[in-house]
Amino acid sequence: RQEKEAADAADAAAASAKQREAAAAQNSKQNWTHNELQLLVKAIKTNPAGTVNRWDVIADFVNRHSDQPINRTSKDMIMMAKKLQKDTSLKDEVNRKAFERFDKEHGKGQSRESVPTKRFDTSAEKSKTKSEAAGTPPSTPTAAAPAPASSATAAAAAPKAEKPWSADEQRALEKALKAIPGSASDRWDQIAAAVGSRTKLECKKRCKELMERVKAKKTGAAASK
Repeated sequence: RQEKEAADAADAAAASAKQREAAAAQNSKQNWTHNELQLLVKAIKTNPAGTVNRWDVIADFVNRHSDQPINRTSKDMIMMAKKLQKDTSLKDEVNRKAFERFDKEHGKGQSRESVPTKRFDTSAEKSKTKSEAAGTPPSTPTAAAPAPASSATAAAAAPKAEKPWSADEQRALEKALKAIPGSASDRWDQIAAAVGSRTKLECKKRCKELMERVKAKKTGAAASK
């Protein structure tokens, strides 16, 4: 008796398995709707390769959100995914249908091409349009006058006031003039080095000023006699 019950259970399980296989085969033969294809594409993107039980998860997602009373298997998902990969026209059709559905639900039936664009003219363009309509040439914009130089810029451009010579610098200059002969080729370089705080040009200028003062003093003294 127990053997008979076990045999009957095995037969029932085999029959149930055959029924499931037959139902799955029938489901796979039924055409996929655009809604199912869109769900499949979305599920493939959200469940990339490496996801645990990827195709079971994808099949569960499609079946839960599908508008068809069909429970498709993971094998159905794999077969249709391969078909979409090979048939690019079918995939393009799915994407087009998805856009049309989104546009209908969120864009109130208006396509992007039907939305009018608004052009904003600048004041110069408006003036040109009015001038052309009146038959007069548009006015040419005049160049803006250069901004006046700031006080800081003017001060930078003005020549710097020369620092007055100190008594120590004057004594160092006179000492160097006496000690360094005029025949030296680098005489003024040596003089500037002896003064320390003045350049060669400043030393030359100072020496010239002193000579002119001495000359003017001698000329005044001669005239007073």
